[in-house]
Amino acid sequence: MPHDFWTQLSPSRDPKMQWRFRVTVKGMGLEDARDLADNGDIYSDIQDESNGVMWYAKTIDKPGYSITDINDGRYLNAGTKANPKTTVDSIKYKPITMTLVDPVYPDATRKLVRILRRSGHNEAQAYAAAMMQGGPHEAYLNSIAGENDGQRRPAPATVLIEQLDERGRPIEEWTLLEAYPLEVDFGKLDYSSNSLVEITIKWGFKTFNVYFPTKGNEREFLYYRDLNGAPEERRGEDGVYWNPPGCAVSGPAGCGHNNLKLVDATAGAVYNNPADYKKRHGCS
Repeated sequence: MPHDFWTQLSPSRDPKMQWRFRVTVKGMGLEDARDLADNGDIYSDIQDESNGVMWYAKTIDKPGYSITDINDGRYLNAGTKANPKTTVDSIKYKPITMTLVDPVYPDATRKLVRILRRSGHNEAQAYAAAMMQGGPHEAYLNSIAGENDGQRRPAPATVLIEQLDERGRPIEEWTLLEAYPLEVDFGKLDYSSNSLVEITIKWGFKTFNVYFPTKGNEREFLYYRDLNGAPEERRGEDGVYWNPPGCAVSGPAGCGHNNLKLVDATAGAVYNNPADYKKRHGCS
């Protein structure tokens, strides 16, 4: 069926735009709390009002992957090429590179330095705090997860990359799981330049998942939901176990409004009435 995607300034089928995105890293919301009555965690850090939303992110790659055909170039005999045999069960993920413009405040450079410090790097007091969490590696990931209670993190360290529509609503939610800064470049200074200082981060991660809300004839779904490859039961805010997406899988017992909000991140903004939101998903 013909449509106006290529021909109209305001098409009925809107293209995705590169500049419509949002990045959230909870650890980038930590800041100094030494002067507060509640002086934060064991590092004297506390979450700021941004809660990790990095409005100063200039660019970020979306995830990608590659696989290999281990039979590439092989022949069974003269003139008979071997069938493909892929490594789809052990794919290689594309590195994720992010560029930040460094504000004076909140100071992105200081936030990244803080994350490294919390691993115990070159500081005895921070190292002791890191060892309470299982060592420098665990403390490093705890800091990315935004955990500031000095305990083991209850959820993976994540980087959330949201592709937004024309109204600022998420239409793709890419989550890097067990994510950590693999390389950090704090930029350069140049007396002859009037350019902004930029920070480059290359993110390492274990895997990713991606969530799509309901659009057109396609229902919402969270892809690659199980971090370790095996199905998991999950307890929602209503105290019942559920399995995305909503009622179609978990049945009426898993149709609580709060549970559905775990699947659809836009629920709080778009469906403030729990009854309306349940009705949307065919729940009673």
